[in-house]
Amino acid sequence: PLLLLIIFGIDTINSVNVEASYFGLYSRQLGFSTYFFFILFFILFIINVTRFSQIKLFLLVTWLSSILVSI
Repeated sequence: PLLLLIIFGIDTINSVNVEASYFGLYSRQLGFSTYFFFILFFILFIINVTRFSQIKLFLLVTWLSSILVSI
């Protein structure tokens, strides 16, 4: 994941439109900052989740919250 983040950072610096590359376009909003937080969340999740029961609990909470959002 860190290599991917470094590549995104280099692409952002060398972009023609640095602002759009960093924040993302209005329609997609997938810029460097979004990918940075995706990768940060992934790394923190991998570090903190050590047991299979925690993964099951995470999936259950995600499923229940998505039901609440869809109502």
